[in-house]
Amino acid sequence: MQFESYRDLVRRLETEAASDVRRYTLRVAAFGALGYTYLLGMFALLFGVVILGLVLSTHWHVGGIRWICVNLGIATVPMGIVLARVVLARPAVPSGVALTRERAPALFTLLDQVRMATNAPALHHVLLNHDYNCSVLQQPRLGLFGWPRNYLLLGLPMLETLSSDRLRSVIAHEMGHLTADHSTFAGRLFSVSDAWRRLLAHLDAQGGLLLRLFVPFFRWYAPRFGARGFVLGRRAEYFADACARRAAGERSTRGALVRIEVMSRFHHDVMTKLYEQVRERSEPPERGVIEAARRLREDPDAMQAMTWLEDALRAETGYEDTHPALRDRLKHLNPDVPANLGDTLAEPGPSAAQQLLGEAYEALASEIDARWRSEIGTGWKARHDELARTAGELVDLETRGATDGLERDDEWKRVVARIDLQGRAVADDLLTAFIATHPDHAMAQFRRGQLLLDDGDVRGLEHLERAMALDTDAVSAGCDQASAFLRSHGRSDEADAFVQRAWQYGELAEKAQRERQELKKSDSLAPHDLDVDVLVRLRERLANETWLDAVYLVRKQVVHLAGKPCYVLGLVPHRPWHRLSQPTKEAQHAIALLGDGAVPAGVWGFLIVDRLAWAKRRLRRIEGAEIWTRAVAVPPARLTEPLPIAGERADSNPESSATHHAA
Repeated sequence: MQFESYRDLVRRLETEAASDVRRYTLRVAAFGALGYTYLLGMFALLFGVVILGLVLSTHWHVGGIRWICVNLGIATVPMGIVLARVVLARPAVPSGVALTRERAPALFTLLDQVRMATNAPALHHVLLNHDYNCSVLQQPRLGLFGWPRNYLLLGLPMLETLSSDRLRSVIAHEMGHLTADHSTFAGRLFSVSDAWRRLLAHLDAQGGLLLRLFVPFFRWYAPRFGARGFVLGRRAEYFADACARRAAGERSTRGALVRIEVMSRFHHDVMTKLYEQVRERSEPPERGVIEAARRLREDPDAMQAMTWLEDALRAETGYEDTHPALRDRLKHLNPDVPANLGDTLAEPGPSAAQQLLGEAYEALASEIDARWRSEIGTGWKARHDELARTAGELVDLETRGATDGLERDDEWKRVVARIDLQGRAVADDLLTAFIATHPDHAMAQFRRGQLLLDDGDVRGLEHLERAMALDTDAVSAGCDQASAFLRSHGRSDEADAFVQRAWQYGELAEKAQRERQELKKSDSLAPHDLDVDVLVRLRERLANETWLDAVYLVRKQVVHLAGKPCYVLGLVPHRPWHRLSQPTKEAQHAIALLGDGAVPAGVWGFLIVDRLAWAKRRLRRIEGAEIWTRAVAVPPARLTEPLPIAGERADSNPESSATHHAA
């Protein structure tokens, strides 16, 4: 389904729901039943055929029919496993410091009051963490069949931002999502729509003809049921806001909505400065999260706060998220009372964290800080070490640049190194100067556009457009950046155009990936056109792979995204007659090889064994395809001018015979 069709469907469904929500909910339930009916009907049909075939084969003693029926029955097992995984799937257990009535009695008194006001079910766990957020999470013990555990997640930074009255409104909103008014039926339907999307993803990832039989139906069904669930989710947000107003009052609810919007930007700035310390420190600072959270008790500069508020009020409600934009939520709350600067400011008195956590505040904050340092410690150290290496590389680049000058790729490395080491302050000038001499560098155009949009400068759209024209890999991220910027500036029609473009590219990229991840007898294969220097590095890397017998490299002619070359790396494992083969270990070796920097961009690796054994003879016949063998060193021949090699990453599936290495 195209985005425009999805958007129009959601708009029509919103009108239906507004006119008669009860009737609409029943229609959504009926549409949901259609999916289950189809699924169960297909299984019943398959098992019916199996049973009938076995009965007939027993009566007429036809062994061939029995063999077919037994195999058909066995073939339904993978589908049953996939379905069971989706139906019984449960979200991961959230992490945080557990709060109890004994440790925070004032907080639990507030929770009791809010629960009574909203008629919400019991909370099983209350967790405190370092996020700027407050949310509820239901973890169903039986998957789609329910019986949930209810978690309330409270972020210390948000508790420092709000007063107790405003926090009451936020918690009431979250508990509103748990109330019986919508969570037991309409809310369950919204969860089911997400399950259908996950089922479709599983079906796409699995092989086999039987699984593919279900894909066409669910490709039609999943987005349409998702649209119906989206409307219920959007209505649930307004319902939760009404619960907040009933429990905390209109003034506190409006103040909470506005202050959270403004202070989320302030929190981002505070955390950015905290993480910048990675340049000087090898470990996260002690009490870093605590001090950052306490900064949120303060108000930002009044002019800055007003700018952030105006930005938030310009944003329009879109279709990427069920949450409405701030101005629509305020209008729904009371259209006659506009937001003002006073709503962005802290209320007099202690913060909710100080008042509700009481004497346990310091101990709880220390536990959260320790958890934060433990969670990010490894990544922090790795980033610090990486920046240290970058500093050394920058010295070398500066030295070479001062004497011999730098090629384009090395000059770009110098720009990136300076930005990484010196920060945002130098980025604008460096990127502008680099683009002036290298206007066809996609990544430079993208980063420049991204920074301009972050500053609210519409000129960033031009740079993103240029980046997407230079490299189709930038389309998805570029459209996301552009649509978010335009929607935040009240230009929803233009934002929708970028969303539609991203959807179209996503479908094309999916087709391109399917085309590349398979090696078929009908594929058109030709000699590769990689440069000799690339082949030298690759052969040096292959010399360490003692598990290989031979390696072939060819170019595959593709239809989708033909401008992105596709190369096939045929890996023939060494399998002596006196040793049992180890396909799992061979797949692991292949994944490690494809993730190495010596492997060029756009290469898809295939183990030439079992069902792909036929490819060995085919590859041998292509000139220059054999680039390495255990017995003979094959000198690479220069065939064409070199292609630019972009940054690498590995993307592979250990259960598949194909692995991928792409820019």
